[in-house]
Amino acid sequence: MSGPACPANILPGSARSRAIAGWLAVAAGAGLAAYLALKHAPWTTRLLVFPPVWVGLLGVLQAAHGT
Repeated sequence: MSGPACPANILPGSARSRAIAGWLAVAAGAGLAAYLALKHAPWTTRLLVFPPVWVGLLGVLQAAHGT
């Protein structure tokens, strides 16, 4: 059983910019993770990687699904 199709609530141009911003945030988080690993930072400091990666992945998923 399939329900009615739900229209996207984001414009195509907005979806593209959200995806780009999301990938930039993921890249920033990966760069921060690499830097902190090379500096042997404590694990509590490495938790700083979580917010940019989380927000970036949310943006990418929202753009992909049009929400």
